[in-house]
Amino acid sequence: MRAGLGWDVVEWRPARFSEHGLVLFTLRNVLQVAEQGQESGYAEKVLLVRVNQRTPFHAHHRKMEDIINRGGGNLIIDLRAEPPGQHGSHVLVNSLCKPIVRDVETVVLSPGESITLLPGVIHAFYASGDDVIAGEVSTHNDDASDNIFLEPAERFPRFDEDVTAERLVVADYPRLISEWS
Repeated sequence: MRAGLGWDVVEWRPARFSEHGLVLFTLRNVLQVAEQGQESGYAEKVLLVRVNQRTPFHAHHRKMEDIINRGGGNLIIDLRAEPPGQHGSHVLVNSLCKPIVRDVETVVLSPGESITLLPGVIHAFYASGDDVIAGEVSTHNDDASDNIFLEPAERFPRFDEDVTAERLVVADYPRLISEWS
């Protein structure tokens, strides 16, 4: 629980899950701290991206990530550069054969293709043609403090449960950990 492993249902815009939501499962999230206090580690997630279900534009302070189209339709990744007003971002696109460095505004990942996003690269993504099973392999993941959203967005939305939960999601963990402490 402390590593944030498990299911997560994200709804960045209240009551608009089909347009601004995502289901993900965090498989690994390892943080290693060296003697000098330097952090390292890695994380891995599976993302279930529905057609036209768009994540908000966001970036990460520290996290470098590979986003991989594992199967289904195409995964469309829109990129924005900083400062606002500039277009395109310098990214590394990993094709099935070899990595290609591109200055782009939109990347279309077919099944089997991936993209490497460095910290600070602003991005949003959605599925096209069919739902996509995507993967994310990254440095250590800290959704509580590492996300930068261009517009206000709730990473851990609150749900008013009308029945007892049968399965916990990651957003339930902090409450349970504090109850057990």
